[in-house]
Amino acid sequence: MTKATVNVVLSDDAVRSSTIRANWYIDQACQHVETLDNYLTAIQRKGESLAIYVPGRAVNALSIANTALDSIRFIDDNPMLVGTYFPGCNVPAESREMLIAKPTDNVIIMSRTFGVKLALELKQELKGQVNIVTIDDVLSLTKDITQV
Repeated sequence: MTKATVNVVLSDDAVRSSTIRANWYIDQACQHVETLDNYLTAIQRKGESLAIYVPGRAVNALSIANTALDSIRFIDDNPMLVGTYFPGCNVPAESREMLIAKPTDNVIIMSRTFGVKLALELKQELKGQVNIVTIDDVLSLTKDITQV
């Protein structure tokens, strides 16, 4: 993956500080995209199926990483999205009911706000037969570069 870098030489401390923060953000974003892609690729290599819950939060990362969408399903609770496609993805959005009727081996919930709540609901509805993780669980696999 090619990483962009902000490289500005200015005398103003506030602008310099902003440049440092911008570079830190770029590093974090690249690290998170790579971690997500590695996680998804590992699932696919095992021949397991995967559902991405709240896929709108993932499509940019999937595109940046050029992640193969084979055996990946998109699930969303918004009924207006069912049967539609996200830009650049040939995977139609499905409903929660469709996931429950035909479960995948794994579910990754991309919402940081409602991830834990959704995970608890899905674990109950899918009766513990599916490996369910949140994006925070996956990103915890990334070493925090702020502590390097």
